[in-house]
Amino acid sequence: MPDGYKHRSDMSPYEPLLVQQDVPCTAGPATCTRLSGQYACTPGMLKLSAMPAGSTSFHELKPGSPAVCGHGNREFSFLVSKRPKVKSVLLFLMAGGMCWDAKTCGDPKMRSMAVDAMIDPAELAPTVPIAYKMATSNSGRFNAGILSDTNTDFKDWSVVMVPDCTGDLHVGNRSYTYDPGHTTCITAHHRGGVNTGLAVQWMLEEFPELEHVVIIGTGLPASKASGGHGAAFWTTYIQSMAPKAKVRTIVDSSMAVFGPDWQKAMADDPWGTLATRVGPKSDHFLMPHPGDWFIAYDDLASLYEKAAARMRALAFLDISSVGDAVQRAWFQMTGGEDLDCCLDGCGCEGMDPDQRTGLLDWAKARKVAILRRARIVRRELNLYFQHHYRSWITAGEAHFQLMSNARMMQNVNGGTSGRTLTSFIKSFVESNIVLNQEGFVAQSTLPDVSYSARVYGSATCTQCLDGVLGARTESAEVCNMTAGPGESLFSVAPKFGTDWMLLWSLNGGDTPDSAKVGSLYRFAHEYVVRAGESLEGIAARFGTTVDALVKLNYNLITHIQNPQNLQPGDKICVLPGLPKVVDRQGNPVCPSEKQILWPGVSRQGPVDVPQEAPFNKDPLPGVEDSN
Repeated sequence: MPDGYKHRSDMSPYEPLLVQQDVPCTAGPATCTRLSGQYACTPGMLKLSAMPAGSTSFHELKPGSPAVCGHGNREFSFLVSKRPKVKSVLLFLMAGGMCWDAKTCGDPKMRSMAVDAMIDPAELAPTVPIAYKMATSNSGRFNAGILSDTNTDFKDWSVVMVPDCTGDLHVGNRSYTYDPGHTTCITAHHRGGVNTGLAVQWMLEEFPELEHVVIIGTGLPASKASGGHGAAFWTTYIQSMAPKAKVRTIVDSSMAVFGPDWQKAMADDPWGTLATRVGPKSDHFLMPHPGDWFIAYDDLASLYEKAAARMRALAFLDISSVGDAVQRAWFQMTGGEDLDCCLDGCGCEGMDPDQRTGLLDWAKARKVAILRRARIVRRELNLYFQHHYRSWITAGEAHFQLMSNARMMQNVNGGTSGRTLTSFIKSFVESNIVLNQEGFVAQSTLPDVSYSARVYGSATCTQCLDGVLGARTESAEVCNMTAGPGESLFSVAPKFGTDWMLLWSLNGGDTPDSAKVGSLYRFAHEYVVRAGESLEGIAARFGTTVDALVKLNYNLITHIQNPQNLQPGDKICVLPGLPKVVDRQGNPVCPSEKQILWPGVSRQGPVDVPQEAPFNKDPLPGVEDSN
């Protein structure tokens, strides 16, 4: 690969010294294979028709410029295996890690861009890991998990496998300089959207009669990378370009649960996601309009929702484990905590519950993320997400279960018989979503129909999602808390930014000064958002602020990820600021100095009441007159 403009600082704090290209290197397209044990490349990308059918080994295809890896000095490549079924394709968008600052993008020892390439101690730059190149030989090919020879369900499907060597979830289109003017300066070439776009375009051209596409976000066996949810960003585009194909998306070990620092890191869109264009003429924006969904502020649940609302035949599957140390580490890297509370779904191990709020608790955050996806209902759009979403949550620690033979054959509740991940994936992939003439779902054959079966049934391990209040049934109250040791309505009021009197009025009881440990109490009113309402308008109506509502609902089943994207049907918890509450006409609810409290009396004293507006002595509706 010919050199571009090199950047090297002898003052660099990194050891060894960091060398990268401020201007990416250039290269031409090529095809690489391993013949007689020798790895060799020839110019040009091989056509599918020239590949031998039925082989389980891979061809490595290099699109050439503008495709490039994250430091601008290594070529990008992807893998193709042509198998008997050329109308059915497994498209792997592989996790490679994410980076968002000089350390995570640049430091040779600590970077989180292309982390699997760091296995090779001689390779300092982000590149396509050696494991992908080894797959060009029969002995080095991927033969595990969903790609195992023993997995007869998908053994004959053709495979396209796209690595991530740019730290941007396959969606970037920007060269971004972190720490400019400092010795830690690094220019990261977030070109994942470009790289993957070239691979996907090759797939669409070479497989013109697609009937089935399964988009899979997973990673190499034993990898510590995260970012499998990058696969979800490509779902609607691929469905639009292959409209006759059944498209299913599986995200493995990447629930996209981030701490609060994620928003600040991504607010300026350092990856250039909004500039990523795809298609033969680069005339399609890959990502949604930022007013509908933006990577810094919106969660994966709302991305799934937007995709399903736009294309009703799509379906998404999350696979994860409760003890996934890699996902937990990424949560902590972005400002979360391993443990932050003891009650209502939190982790709670050996710390004083009074010192913990639950806002940053990993166990609760991962539960809330899955539960919120399962509860999406948009009646106004006739969008019932049970037609489009499933999850498979297992106990213990596992990362990238799709690449593990043991995990693929393990029962969700820990056994090795009965329902396995293999059988569940098969039923998910083969499921049909039938639309009526209006384009709405008339029938769905996704496994597990009812809420309890989908969320707490055979696709989830016992107690994996337990403890989050308001989640056990779709109709459960959502604004409850559990009283901890020594807590009372009086003592917990400051935690919610309110006073004991309001909490007492919500709960009743003889006294606000004591509560039974383990008992439930309401901490706010439940409010269902209506069409046309905004969080700002709701806050103004109830005498509070947007920031206060976001904090009140944080890491609960009512979590507000993006205040600008509140949707009709969302349930949120509201604590009114009584002196500032207004009615639907905008009039103050609490009496002003001039409001009449009752006939002849105002806050300022007696007033004359016009005779033409006498006091209404009729009984209240539903209350019998005792006279």
